[in-house]
Amino acid sequence: MFIATLVVYQKYSVAREEIQSVVIDQQIDINIATTESFELLPSIGPEMSIRIVNHRQQNGPFRSVDDLTNVKGIGWITLEKIRPFLRCSESKQLRVASHPERGEAAP
Repeated sequence: MFIATLVVYQKYSVAREEIQSVVIDQQIDINIATTESFELLPSIGPEMSIRIVNHRQQNGPFRSVDDLTNVKGIGWITLEKIRPFLRCSESKQLRVASHPERGEAAP
């Protein structure tokens, strides 16, 4: 019974490593990623991925990858593990008008 469990775990680990190598080639955009996408990252499980998405929904888009440290449970060590897999797109919601009286958006 123990051997069967070990084999299943090893298969899962190999599959996860293969998935992570794909993620490296195509970074996850933290402003549009789903919980399933976040779960592909090292050190991020289902509960943490839900926290990330909930934080984004409640507080608006992230301004940078570093903003993930505002999510409970993500510290600088975890962030450095997942940083290579992430990017942060500019969101239209993030663009603040530099001259609102003229209706010009910030570059």
